[in-house]
Amino acid sequence: MFCFGDAPPAPPVAAPAVACPEVAAPEPVAAAPGRSVVVAASAASSPAPAHSKAHLASLKVADLKKLAAEAGVKGASKLRKADLVEALLV
Repeated sequence: MFCFGDAPPAPPVAAPAVACPEVAAPEPVAAAPGRSVVVAASAASSPAPAHSKAHLASLKVADLKKLAAEAGVKGASKLRKADLVEALLV
């Protein structure tokens, strides 16, 4: 609560933009003697997305279009924000 004579509250400060950390490939797993390791085909063949959905949704449309262009998304300049986010997650 703000009372007369008190200093006014400080305005909120915007958080600095933070880039998504790069996702490292998982380390190979060695099986114990007499055991085998089973890896799902979809997990082994599809790379993890470079950005999280939450991070992409927090970006401005101009930044999403730049990322989409760098990723080779066709027609990125005409996509809406939600469509850009989905295209970058594929």
